[in-house]
Amino acid sequence: MSDNNSCCTCIISTFCALSGILFLGMVVSPLINSLDFEETQCYVNYTQIPNTLPNETCNENWVHCDCGRRCNFETACAQIFVTIENSSTPVLLLPSTISWYNNGTSCTYSNKRCENNIVYMIQSMQLAKNQVEPYEQYKNEKEPITCYVNSQGENAYLSNELLLKDYLPYSIMLGIGILLFFCLIYFIKCKKD
Repeated sequence: MSDNNSCCTCIISTFCALSGILFLGMVVSPLINSLDFEETQCYVNYTQIPNTLPNETCNENWVHCDCGRRCNFETACAQIFVTIENSSTPVLLLPSTISWYNNGTSCTYSNKRCENNIVYMIQSMQLAKNQVEPYEQYKNEKEPITCYVNSQGENAYLSNELLLKDYLPYSIMLGIGILLFFCLIYFIKCKKD
């Protein structure tokens, strides 16, 4: 019976340790990182989207995307350039200060996964146009948008939030791990008494 108890203890301890490490890496670290950013005003300078399908001589505003095993293709890259308040240098506006929400650092909007066909590319161009369209009005009206900048003011971001759907699974896993850990402690204490 003692071997079963030590095996159970080992499994629960491992689960608790792994859930704690995952929680720290996937929730706590991004939350601490988000504290380094301040809310400010940004002014939309210009936007860039592809106007034509890519070819051998011109693939401006297109980036590589993953279309499956041993397959690479191109997807539209929508870029929004802004000027941060009290600055005159345009910078690329990225979607979020949380890095896993961004599809790299060269596009405001693009797709990580794509399809390997021309119809997808045309749809991708239309999607890029739709994504930057709301920002065109800010450019023309010289009206600021809310953005987030780091202390150096070298990057601008649209969002500084960790969404509930992204940290809830890790929180539940940590909660289950803590509950199992306390049950294990209680079981060991009762066994000794």
